[in-house]
Amino acid sequence: MNTQERKALEAWRSGFSRCGVCWWPEENSGRRLEVHHICGGNARSSGHDPRNYLLLCNRCHGVYHSGRVYALTPDINLGTLLFVKR
Repeated sequence: MNTQERKALEAWRSGFSRCGVCWWPEENSGRRLEVHHICGGNARSSGHDPRNYLLLCNRCHGVYHSGRVYALTPDINLGTLLFVKR
């Protein structure tokens, strides 16, 4: 990620303060908010685009990547993320 892409990510990130799935607030220190790339892997390495970002709390991000289910956390799949992004 170059400097211009990092600044674009920081500008995008400053506009959000809650998890896109469960709405966990940034002010609550129980979880941290993380940027998820909807298109990852090789697609991500060709360029960072804010349209590809989604802010998730660490629990929802973990559920998406691991497939685990936690109490009071919905099942999260790509369809869920695309709906939230929309």
